[in-house]
Amino acid sequence: MKNVTWTYLGPDGIRSVVDLKHGIKSGNLIMFANKKVMLIDFDVFEDKTYTFFINDELCIVEVRKNGNGFTYEFKIDEEVDTPLNRWKKKKRKKASLESVLIFIGGSLVLIVMVIGFFNYVKMHKIKDLRRNGLITTATFTIGEHQYLGKTYNAKAVYQFRRASYDIHYNFRTTGDSRLLTPAGVPVRTGDQFFVTFSNWHPDNYRLSFYRPTPQLVEQYRQRLMQQYFGDHPQQDLSRFHCMFDNTFITKGVSGLADLFKIPEGKVEFKTVEKRTVLLDNNECR
Repeated sequence: MKNVTWTYLGPDGIRSVVDLKHGIKSGNLIMFANKKVMLIDFDVFEDKTYTFFINDELCIVEVRKNGNGFTYEFKIDEEVDTPLNRWKKKKRKKASLESVLIFIGGSLVLIVMVIGFFNYVKMHKIKDLRRNGLITTATFTIGEHQYLGKTYNAKAVYQFRRASYDIHYNFRTTGDSRLLTPAGVPVRTGDQFFVTFSNWHPDNYRLSFYRPTPQLVEQYRQRLMQQYFGDHPQQDLSRFHCMFDNTFITKGVSGLADLFKIPEGKVEFKTVEKRTVLLDNNECR
């Protein structure tokens, strides 16, 4: 006589005990649920499958021939259409939806916390610069280089107390391979901009491309003269200087960026319609 016992915990938390007794030689089989006879069968010498309900739960017991013996398996059918299974599916769907909502809610909270943290750090750095800020110049070097596994095409360096601090950039490139700052002005090796940094935390800095040094402004003037006239200016440059000064005074670096957009070429200043318009707009005669 083969005796097998399974303990089943239902969705309502009630525990049920299923007992199976099988006579291997006689083939007689009897099954109990909580000591109540559920079924009786005879001549069970081959594979058999039995189904019965325990508290609205459809139970399956499989008897499988295995050589000279048998194996027994107890399981719950959660796919068949029963009122309890429909209730389970609704419950699982509700739980899945709640899990998704919890995940979304947790993600939003995390995002808000991260944004809040970075805003706090940003505001702390700004306050640090206001309270402890010093101003110096940062000098650019143009050239591709690697830093922390990333490729950059320009680097600015400023110094404080015998230490150097590097700022790495990836400037956009024009069709003629010039690198443009965020202000739209071509940048070259040796160009200098004002940088504000904290004397308590020198790596806390703010470099403005709209604040070139006076020396760089004059270099801009020379570069535009070269761009407009080449090596042999063919007329009085007073109008050009008037245009440059008025543009820089009224529009700053952004205005100079517009001047640099005019194509290069060794042509007479008066023959270029766009340049003449620029002169007129600056009230230079």
